[in-house]
Amino acid sequence: MIKKYSIIVLCILVLFCTLFAASASESYKLFKKISLYHNHHAYIKALRLSQKYLLLYPQGNEASAVYFQMQSIYRSRQEYDRAINICQQHISAFPNNESLPSLYLDIADLYEHIGNKEKALTWYIFIIENYPDTLYSEYAHAALDINYGVTLSE
Repeated sequence: MIKKYSIIVLCILVLFCTLFAASASESYKLFKKISLYHNHHAYIKALRLSQKYLLLYPQGNEASAVYFQMQSIYRSRQEYDRAINICQQHISAFPNNESLPSLYLDIADLYEHIGNKEKALTWYIFIIENYPDTLYSEYAHAALDINYGVTLSE
């Protein structure tokens, strides 16, 4: 009887592993397709596939990279409000991502592009206060100095 249950559990485990591997493989294939369209400036197709990816695999291995690609596409199309929105979705989806300072800096730069200097200043200062010993902080200091004539003590 125990042997019979062991075989059933083993079969279920093998089936689960097979399905998981197939899912991971499919998510990677979709990500590669997105990257291909993005690299060939077929932005509408890349965005549609990116949305599909995030619906199917919201925490997939490549989901963070998909958000970065979407932001890049919107930035290149000068759709800065949408790029900001994607950054915020990225932060919400991956709140412990090691790329957070980069995303915060992207948001500050995007606010610069749309002329919202108040929000840009807020984000630059946030970076300086929360990531003081990083290149992101150095960049934020430089942006404040160059764009606003503001020098904060380091």
